[in-house]
Amino acid sequence: MKFLHSCLLAICNGVAVTAWYDTFVSDSFNGITPLRQWYNISDARQSPNFSTSISFPIGPSATWQYWNLTVSLSEIPAQGENATVVPDPRVLFTFYDLHPSENWTDHLDSGLPKPIVYDDKDEPVSFQFGSRLTYWPFSASATNAYNGQGNCAKVVDLECIRQLESNDTAAFGDTPACPSVSSRWGDTGAVQFVQRPYLNESSAYRLGGFISGVYSANNRTLIERELNRVHLAVVSGTETHALCLRFRENEVNRSNPGTGPAPDNSANSMQTALWIVMASTVLCLFL
Repeated sequence: MKFLHSCLLAICNGVAVTAWYDTFVSDSFNGITPLRQWYNISDARQSPNFSTSISFPIGPSATWQYWNLTVSLSEIPAQGENATVVPDPRVLFTFYDLHPSENWTDHLDSGLPKPIVYDDKDEPVSFQFGSRLTYWPFSASATNAYNGQGNCAKVVDLECIRQLESNDTAAFGDTPACPSVSSRWGDTGAVQFVQRPYLNESSAYRLGGFISGVYSANNRTLIERELNRVHLAVVSGTETHALCLRFRENEVNRSNPGTGPAPDNSANSMQTALWIVMASTVLCLFL
């Protein structure tokens, strides 16, 4: 029995460290998933364990409006059918939020959300912005090269940044210049729509994020990974920006959580990891 417990603990902790379990956009899980029954994303974001942000300018240089990108981590008790596989079970949410300048709606041409629908008086009534987020860590050398200013220039190639910021592939696809990034996307990009009445009411536009698999509270590997790694978010509207940030400034090596190679396909790798874990669990049960 002791061996069985150790086996299950190692397997389930391994899932959480190795791969993400699911993604969400704004405050909604994608597709049909039991996670909808177990977790309220809005509640999970209320009291983050860690939070960091960077500022970036929007609009013409003479009238820059500074927006903020915030990344937050919230660890909460695990729920649902997998919540009993480890002692003191937890899951980790990683949230990405955009915070506009307080007065940006006074200058709609310098705001990030892009006007897409106009009324009969040619006034914008609906806006959109797109985003795409990375989940898999960058290499140790790229992580250590990050300068802490939100700039991705030291993390990925300049031509990659140019292509990400010049067209819609930022949110919806990959570019030939970005092999170091293309395997690290957490999921396909997403487009969100904002109606004019809500522009002044929102203090943050919630891009979405990731939820981990179940792990034991005494296993800090996943949290260390999220604190160490470079988070890259591409946001697109009237302009497109590739933004990088880290929670920490420490140098890392290849043995640190939060660095290393990414799989060829994040989603497929996650499915493979889950099948391996299921098979391993069955094997342990019969040992």
